[in-house]
Amino acid sequence: MSYVEQNLNQDEKIISEAKRSLLLLLSKFISTVIWVLLSIAGCILAEQPVIIIVAVIALISCLWEFIKFKRNKLTLTSKRVIFRTGVFNTRSVDIFYEQVENVKVRQNFWGKLFHFSTINVSTGSDAEGIAGIIDGDKLKNTIMEQVDIRKKTAAEEQAQMQAQAMREAFAAMQQSNSNSDK
Repeated sequence: MSYVEQNLNQDEKIISEAKRSLLLLLSKFISTVIWVLLSIAGCILAEQPVIIIVAVIALISCLWEFIKFKRNKLTLTSKRVIFRTGVFNTRSVDIFYEQVENVKVRQNFWGKLFHFSTINVSTGSDAEGIAGIIDGDKLKNTIMEQVDIRKKTAAEEQAQMQAQAMREAFAAMQQSNSNSDK
């Protein structure tokens, strides 16, 4: 059972979990390979046998990026957007739809090439984001639909409360008038 499933509130359900592209890691792996090749070339030119150490560091770096990638999640529930990040020190940020002010979708060169994007959700005073999201525009639209649903529901609840208060005030006025007529 995932963290989100364990921490759902009453009457809350998971709508969507953002799918992330492994191709996000491609740029990190390419830069690591370039770094290793340059290090190996430097070791050969300097006649230093540190190639194994460089390769081990590169492998650990790639493995670390992969673990971070798998641990970072973005989940939409019926009430909130949940960001979960970190490996050893995990961090969870819940943004209720009523707090959402803006959702941004950004694509860099790699994102355009491999069809993934970075999603940023802001509340005005704070913002959270996660990279490597497949179908970022679709996820943005889902978030904004939920924001609209929550706003509409809140407006309907407020209208019902005002109507109830007016009915009670009107009933009290009628009762007061009927008491004064006696």
